[in-house]
Amino acid sequence: MKGIEGLTLGRYELRRRIAQGGMAEVYVAYDRRVKRQVAIKVLYGRDESFIRRFEREALAVGALSHDHILPLYDFGEQSPWYYLVMPYVEGGTLRDYLHRRKRLTLEEAASFLDQIASALQYAHDHGVLHRDVKPSNILLRPDGYAYLADFGLAKAIMGAESLTSDGTIVGTPEYMAPEQSNGISDYRSDIYSLGVVLFQMLTGRVPFTAESPVAIFLRHIQTPPPSPREFNSEIPPAVEEVIFKALAKDPNERFQEAQELATAYWRALQQARGRGSRTRFALPTLKDQSASAATLASNDDSTLIAQDGQAEATPSPSRLAEQETFIVPDEEREMVRPPATPQLFPLTDLPEQPDTASQAAETASGSASLVAPPPQEAVASESTLLAASATIKRLPSRRFRLLSLIAACLLLVLLFVPLISLWRGSPSASKGTGSGNAALSPQQLHATQTAIAQANVMATQLARSRAQATAGISSSVGAGNLLYQYDLRSPGGGWASSGSQCFFSAQGYHVQTLGPHEAAWCFSSQEHMTDAVIKVQARLLRGDFCGLVFRLDPATPSFYVFEINSQGQYRFVRATGTNPQAWLTLIDWTHSNAIQTGYNVPNMLMVLAHGSSFRFYINNQLVINSFSDSAYSEGLIGLLVGGDSNNGSEAIFSDIWVFEYQG
Repeated sequence: MKGIEGLTLGRYELRRRIAQGGMAEVYVAYDRRVKRQVAIKVLYGRDESFIRRFEREALAVGALSHDHILPLYDFGEQSPWYYLVMPYVEGGTLRDYLHRRKRLTLEEAASFLDQIASALQYAHDHGVLHRDVKPSNILLRPDGYAYLADFGLAKAIMGAESLTSDGTIVGTPEYMAPEQSNGISDYRSDIYSLGVVLFQMLTGRVPFTAESPVAIFLRHIQTPPPSPREFNSEIPPAVEEVIFKALAKDPNERFQEAQELATAYWRALQQARGRGSRTRFALPTLKDQSASAATLASNDDSTLIAQDGQAEATPSPSRLAEQETFIVPDEEREMVRPPATPQLFPLTDLPEQPDTASQAAETASGSASLVAPPPQEAVASESTLLAASATIKRLPSRRFRLLSLIAACLLLVLLFVPLISLWRGSPSASKGTGSGNAALSPQQLHATQTAIAQANVMATQLARSRAQATAGISSSVGAGNLLYQYDLRSPGGGWASSGSQCFFSAQGYHVQTLGPHEAAWCFSSQEHMTDAVIKVQARLLRGDFCGLVFRLDPATPSFYVFEINSQGQYRFVRATGTNPQAWLTLIDWTHSNAIQTGYNVPNMLMVLAHGSSFRFYINNQLVINSFSDSAYSEGLIGLLVGGDSNNGSEAIFSDIWVFEYQG
């Protein structure tokens, strides 16, 4: 079906369709007011119930504010369309990722499970059920950061009008809890679905498949789930028991909170990683699934993990009394608690081509995710804030070489004129004065040169120590010896000065554009770097964003840039060529409380680059713990501004430091 690319809905320009479902389509769009790329879900058709579902999704997501719930930017109507506006996430869905990876490591699964469980826990605590938890509704950034999305089937737990008739099935059969087949669900149904997702992450398949939805429902109701260890022998028995408990037929026998599931998984993983002999613990497990539902509901006893890792039959009370109980010592308790912030695992095996099979399957399921499919080309992303007609303003390489030559000549003049003046004014240079002062002897000359050299060494050491202290960088973040430092308040340091795009003042180094839809960058030709810690202070005066450029090849041009805007957001971009539409956003705009918002306020940006791994700080606060990209391995440093403002963009940069990266 032909899309509606090119249409403008409110302030949003629809640019490219990225997903199509039974009743909706998703487009990459450009928000002309906020100057950012977004994803828009557009409802087509005039089905009243689906329109009400759209409104319900807007209300459900709008009421939730959590780091791992995909936020809602806007909701609107422009006849005959209704639309939702959300962030554009470039990493794809967990479904796409599992399609490529087949299955994940135990640690990767722990990271995704913890992130989504925290999102579900927050929704449940605020009275909202999701009712359609599945991998295609989990969006991933390239750095492994996960979002729970698509609350189109969300339902308020208490006091909400039901938009489904009694007995109506809502959800995706492979991920639905047994009770959902009867149109009944509560927060424990979401936990069951999350258990199915965990099963799939570790095995590469869902526990139940069949030729029809009805057959799948029956298996959820009647058939015990298969052992995950049959499909992945690396799954520890304790982890298997966690999965079995999450997939219990009786909601009362499941984990009663989503975060409880994530915590139990973490503890089981820690036990398997070396504490099985000390801290063997028991989890209530799935009972004999051949028993009737009534029998299951009446049995509250739990089975224990057998010594060989297999589930035993439900023990008698006397047998339970014989089980050993181990208390985890205080010094080990931290080892069995999940970290406060989940460790992120950057996505691997990102595709070059769209996953058409995955898209087709998603279309068949009748839902459309707010996520981009893999780009057609490595640089074919519309991930910049610039409009489609944006131009890139940069110093041409020949012009830069000419300016560099002129600057070098001026520098020589500035150096030699004072020396000549001193020579002419010295006694040894005077002629016919009759003063009787003799020239310096070789011994005196050597002593003078030694003193000058020692003074220079001392000055350099003092400058390095002062820069180290001022930068506020310690060896704990990977900073070693000082490689380069410049205050950027006067010409020098290898920085270009064109008088318009790049120039110096007493406040610092100005980089600016003079019109709308432009970006500009300026760089130093003095330091060519590979692994380094780079830090600079930035003040955005006008326009949309500014950033720190590193690993720049000015001939291509190609570089990485870590950007911030005036609204308290940061972004990480890989740039190739002069067309901003070909730049790839590696991490899209993300809010951080570390950023000082507004204009003409200082923000310190710091990048730690080591091989293909990067870490980012803003105002000495860690904002991105780990991200990997191997496109560029070395290059120059630079500074960038850009935006759509009619008055152009401008930022002042000062006090740049570069240190060795020592890990």
